[in-house]
Amino acid sequence: MDDVEMEVAIATTEEMAKGFLLAGFRRVWYPPGEDYTQSLREWFERQVKDEVGIIFIASRLYEKVKDMAERLERERRAYPVVVTIPEGEGEEDPIRRIIKRAIGIEIREGSI
Repeated sequence: MDDVEMEVAIATTEEMAKGFLLAGFRRVWYPPGEDYTQSLREWFERQVKDEVGIIFIASRLYEKVKDMAERLERERRAYPVVVTIPEGEGEEDPIRRIIKRAIGIEIREGSI
């Protein structure tokens, strides 16, 4: 079986973007100013067309492209997988949410 390499794309805050860029990620987007919705939506669509494997996106930014991400899910596309990055205290762990959605069981800390 051939190995398949897919890129990771990240949409986050400017501060976090610097860290991802220093870590070697190439597909990093952050808000270019106050009015960024159109820019973010265009970036997101470009990642889908380029067939990236995973899109990590800050939860605040996800709200701006939620309809696009949900459309991908309805189309049952394997890629990209869209994972939200929690930005504040009390937000649901995205991995826990994905597992619950996939298998219908909530995994709690210390339960394994």
